[in-house]
Amino acid sequence: NNTALRNGGAIKHQGNKFKVINSTFTGNDAYGWDNYGGAVYIWASNAEIYNSTFRSNWGGYGGAVFIGGGNLESTALNLSQCIFEDNHAKGGIDLEIEEGVVNVNYSKILGGVSVLKTPEVNFDYNWWGVNNPDFSGIVTSPKPDIYAVLNLTNTQTAVKAGVYWINSSQLVTEIPQLIGSITINSSRTDNVDFSKEHKFNVAEGSNVSACLDGEVQNLTASSYIDTFLIAESVEMYYHDGSRFVVYLKDKNGNPLAGQS
Repeated sequence: NNTALRNGGAIKHQGNKFKVINSTFTGNDAYGWDNYGGAVYIWASNAEIYNSTFRSNWGGYGGAVFIGGGNLESTALNLSQCIFEDNHAKGGIDLEIEEGVVNVNYSKILGGVSVLKTPEVNFDYNWWGVNNPDFSGIVTSPKPDIYAVLNLTNTQTAVKAGVYWINSSQLVTEIPQLIGSITINSSRTDNVDFSKEHKFNVAEGSNVSACLDGEVQNLTASSYIDTFLIAESVEMYYHDGSRFVVYLKDKNGNPLAGQS
């Protein structure tokens, strides 16, 4: 809850090394005509920020953190396992990166970041608050390739929920505070830790939803029939591809359908 004229509502650091660990920055404000870094302003420094929370901070550029420095050689930021939420700024709601070699990973970023000039930046392995983030609106450049998503699926025996890396079956265990809720019909359970996989049996036809920050996943529970496929009577057509006759059977060998 600190206020500073111009830069760094809580901390302004320039030069040499800078490290923040296990800290919380709440309600800080950098104001004035040249206001950068609502909570933390870093200039020409080799900086590290780990396991920290930035909440409800205000700045013109970089609602939580601003980093710059004039050249790539003198400026770097490694940021990991941090939480950014409810920060406010004209540019870079959570982070404004002017220059530097910057790695922002394994963090919860619910606002957005802005990248200026030509820094070297890696934004992979973060949770952006929704499954399909519009990176054109929250990350100016470059766009992440790997990020976390909330999954709610119906397996053969149960409904399963958790946060996974996109296009992967690997649970996300490195990002802090992936806490949401699960609702089955009208019964809601809060404080669900989605960094763990949750499996639960529900009646067929039950309405199930999982909620984490701005993302909600819904499904109606259904039962599965074990099947296998037999493909036979394959006829080749050189111009139109292949035609398959497929027979579906249950696990006991009873025909379910025959359709070509």
